[in-house]
Amino acid sequence: MKSNKNVKRERWLNTRLSESEFQTVKARFQKSTFLKMSEYSRSLLLGKPVKIIHRNQSMDELMEELILLRQELNYVSHNFNQAVKKLNSFAEMPDAHYWKNAIDISRNQLEPCIKKIKDRFNTYADLWSQK
Repeated sequence: MKSNKNVKRERWLNTRLSESEFQTVKARFQKSTFLKMSEYSRSLLLGKPVKIIHRNQSMDELMEELILLRQELNYVSHNFNQAVKKLNSFAEMPDAHYWKNAIDISRNQLEPCIKKIKDRFNTYADLWSQK
C-alpha cells in the first residue's frame, strides 16, 4: 500500500460554499495542524482525525508575565553578583569583612530561592509549550 504522500490524486471534488461557510472552514483549518487546506478538507471528508491547536488565552497572558518576571529575576541576580564583585574589590577597607559576611549570608539565602523560582518558571514553560 502506498503512503498518502506518494498517492497520485487525479480526481477533483468541487464544492461551493457561501462566504460565511468558507470563513468558518478557513478559521477551523487555521486552528488545525495541517499546512494545506486540501489536506485538512480531505481528512474531514474521509473521517480521519483532525488535530486542533488549542491555546488558552489566559495561560498565554500568564506565560508572558512569567517570562517578564524571569527576566527581572535574572536582572536582580546579576545586580547582586555585581555588588558582591564590587565589595570584594574593597576588601582592604575597615569593616569590609562585616559587609562581606552579610552579603555571604544573603547570597546563601537568595541563591536557593532564585534557583527554585527559576525551576518553577521552567516547569510552567514546559507545560505551556506542550499545549
